[in-house]
Amino acid sequence: MRISLDPCYLLHSRPYRETSLLLEVLSRSRGRVGLVARGARGSRSRWKNLLQPFRPLLLSWNQRGELGTLTGAEQVASPPPLAGEPLFCGLYANELLMGFLQRSDPHPGLFEHYSQLVTALAAGSPTQPLLRLFEKQLMSSAGFGL
Repeated sequence: MRISLDPCYLLHSRPYRETSLLLEVLSRSRGRVGLVARGARGSRSRWKNLLQPFRPLLLSWNQRGELGTLTGAEQVASPPPLAGEPLFCGLYANELLMGFLQRSDPHPGLFEHYSQLVTALAAGSPTQPLLRLFEKQLMSSAGFGL
């Protein structure tokens, strides 16, 4: 199945083979998705600087089985400048999403909450209230409502 230009955020990436990456992304319409980005670590990769956490992306991929193959990536907006505590809070939110969400289980509302969290962290809002609210929204979306 081919998915075209789906709004996504990169949650996690790790090296795969010599020049590829294994990606975990949060998709608005597909939920958490595992993808292979072939050649993404190569010196001439078109995605090398594009596949970064917290950057709103439009991704296209072919889905066969559990892992899809990335076929296209476009930047929607510049990535928010996160450093220090906001960066660590954003990485913590990514780990929460990786741990709580099952693959291919869409949560469009949670995607919007995550987008708002990233924007608020970049704006310098107090981090702890933002994280507690996001944790509550995530728990509710995952079926562990408080």
